[in-house]
Amino acid sequence: MENKNDSISYLYAITLIIGTIVGAGILGLPYIFAKAGFLAGILNLVIVGSAATLMSLYVGEVSLRTKEKHQLAGLAEVYLGKKWKIFMTIFEIFGTYTAVIAYLIGIGWALRDIFGFGDPLIFSSIFFVIASPLVYLGIRRLGQSELLITFSKLALVIIICTLLLPYINTNNLNQINPSKILLPFGLVLFASLGYSVIPEVKEILKNNQKKIFSAILIASIVSLSIYFIFTYTFVGVFGSRVEEIATKAMIEYKKLGDIFILLTMITPYLALSKVVEDVYINDWKLDKRLSWFITAFIPFIIFVFSNLDFVNLLSISGTYAGGMMGLLTGFITLKARKSKTKPVYIVPGGNFLIYLTMAVFVSGMLFYSLILFNIL
Repeated sequence: MENKNDSISYLYAITLIIGTIVGAGILGLPYIFAKAGFLAGILNLVIVGSAATLMSLYVGEVSLRTKEKHQLAGLAEVYLGKKWKIFMTIFEIFGTYTAVIAYLIGIGWALRDIFGFGDPLIFSSIFFVIASPLVYLGIRRLGQSELLITFSKLALVIIICTLLLPYINTNNLNQINPSKILLPFGLVLFASLGYSVIPEVKEILKNNQKKIFSAILIASIVSLSIYFIFTYTFVGVFGSRVEEIATKAMIEYKKLGDIFILLTMITPYLALSKVVEDVYINDWKLDKRLSWFITAFIPFIIFVFSNLDFVNLLSISGTYAGGMMGLLTGFITLKARKSKTKPVYIVPGGNFLIYLTMAVFVSGMLFYSLILFNIL
């Protein structure tokens, strides 16, 4: 019989995964769905979201075959060798740095709108000065308040969508642009990834590891459902007028939208920064101070001296970093399944499903590249 502590741990694990998945990506989805057509966006959400869910399940399976605690770079070394660890580290760092830069952009805009004055760059810099020491101190999340923050995000989605519901125009939802049908691939993949939190989930559920599979699955289904509701509402109301950061289109409820932006970006900023620092320290054995410095300052310097936009950053991060990490995760899983170690669970579907998932990542990267370079 399951005790109360096990139930609480299980709920915490699910909430933690949802909190990791539902981040800044949700804010860009309506914009990219509107450009490709809502129906094309939903097609991407189903296919790419399923591939991202399988990626997290495969990471969970491999982690349970591995005694040591590793991020993807460490798992790549264990099962594929040193050179693949280098490749995985490059993709992981590229993906994280681009995401962190996008968070700095969004946080600056939100704080400027909340205070009603100033330059977003200044507000982003102030946030960086406050947040970077927290990364050094090891605060990847906000402790038990992570639960509160996740429930607050979900509550705000419900409140915002309820307020906008009467203004939905279903004509905005019947659009599709065949030439841009795969344009949402990168952003949907970015928004659906939750692999980075799996080692933490493994620790939370160490006394009940059989539930890791269902925790990942439930959290992913809830997250993708939230994305559907959010994009349906914003594309339905604003159509092609929806902004890059969707909630900025809410003129009447601007402050509510800005609070939602901050909730979806602050904790992922801390979490992703700490993940990269852990890669440097645990997988590459670098000094903590050096690891923290290059984790915090490289993306900040790029942010200050570049003119990058929010949606393109997340799309590129999802397409190439997420796509390549997904592909390599497939190879890691195939190799791990040849070992004699039996994990608590094995993702059903056999090797065929692994190859099919890898094909989704490869196809997405290829077709997104053709769109990016105006070949399609």
